[in-house]
Amino acid sequence: MGKVPKKKKRVPVKDLLGLDARCSDDKDYLLLRETLLDLRKIMIKKNISKSELARRLGVSRQAVYEKFTGKNTTLEWIQKVSASLGVRVKISFYNI
Repeated sequence: MGKVPKKKKRVPVKDLLGLDARCSDDKDYLLLRETLLDLRKIMIKKNISKSELARRLGVSRQAVYEKFTGKNTTLEWIQKVSASLGVRVKISFYNI
């Protein structure tokens, strides 16, 4: 019999993003996730791999992978990625 694939461990959003424990909802996560997905779509459209992006940014492929999973992702990093892809990111802040 073949091996049964391991179930992926679920990580709470707040732990994944390092959000403050007082944060009551996941809106910040959803916006970050959408931004990262949009950047991935642009990479696919422009035929740019994570390895190529890593080379452009001067970091390892593993570092790029971690950032795209939301680990220690910063606005500064998103800005660098967008610049290396030739696009601009518009960031808006809202009172909630």
